[in-house]
Amino acid sequence: MESEAAYDPVEDELNLLESSQEFALPVLQRRLPGAKDACLILFAYLATQLACGFLVGIVASLVAVATGVTPGETEEFKQITSQVLQYSLVPIMIISGFVVLSMARSMAADAMTDGSPLGIGWCRCSSFSLLIGALLGAMVSGSFLLLLSILFSGGQPVSEGPLAEMASQGGITRLLFAILAVICAPLVEEFLFRGVMLAGLTRSWGLPVAVALCSTIFVALHIRELLRFWPATFGLAGIAALTMWLRIGTRSLGPAVAAHMGYNGLLVMYVYLGPLLVKT
Repeated sequence: MESEAAYDPVEDELNLLESSQEFALPVLQRRLPGAKDACLILFAYLATQLACGFLVGIVASLVAVATGVTPGETEEFKQITSQVLQYSLVPIMIISGFVVLSMARSMAADAMTDGSPLGIGWCRCSSFSLLIGALLGAMVSGSFLLLLSILFSGGQPVSEGPLAEMASQGGITRLLFAILAVICAPLVEEFLFRGVMLAGLTRSWGLPVAVALCSTIFVALHIRELLRFWPATFGLAGIAALTMWLRIGTRSLGPAVAAHMGYNGLLVMYVYLGPLLVKT
C-alpha cells in the first residue's frame, strides 16, 4: 500500500492565492477630468461648431444657387446665406451641447454630480438659489445697460453679426434669437465653462488658475461681439464673475445657469421692449 503524500500547508496556501488572483475582479479606475480632458472637450465643442458652420455654409450656397442667385450677386447671395445661418444657430448649439455632454459622461462620469470645484456640479439645488441666481444675473445685465446709456450712449457696433441681425428682425428669427440666448447658450456654456473646464483645470492646476482661465476663455470666445462693440467686455466679465461665484458658493451649476438666463433674458426683453419705450 502506497503511503499518502505529506500535507504541505505552504504549497496549499500558494495554490489558494493563485486561484483567487485568477478570478479576482479588476479594480475599476474612476473617471475624473483633468486639464487635458477639459481642453479636449473644449476643442471638440469648438470643432463641432466650426464643422456645422462649414456644412451650413455649403447648404446656404446651394440654396442661393437653387433660387437663381450666383455668388457674383453679392448682396442677394449674402442675404440668403445669412438667413440660412440664422436658422441654423439653435440646432448648432444643441448639437455642440450634445457633444460636450457625451464626452463629459464618458471621460468624467464620476465627477458629474460632485458639487466641489473638482466636480462638474450637475446636481440638485434649492429653488431659492435658482431664483437668487436669476435675479442677480438680471441685476448685472441691468447695470451693464445703465452703464452703456451713461458712458457709451453714442457708441454703436462697428458691424452687425448674426446674433445682432437676428435681434433686429422680427417674427421667427427674433424668437430663435431669444431661444438661443435664454435657453441654449446658458445651459451649454455653463456646463462647459463652470462645469467641465473648472473641474479639469482645478484638478490639474488649482482653483485660482482654473477660475482665471475659465473666465478668460469664456470672454475670449465672444471675440466677434467684442470686436464689433468693445464695451460688451464689461457685461461679459460681470456675468463670468457672477456665475463663477455662484457655482463655487452653491456647489451646483443650477444657480449659475439661472444667472446666465437672467442676464440674457433681460437683454432679450430690452431688444423686444426697447423700441416701444423709445416711441413712448
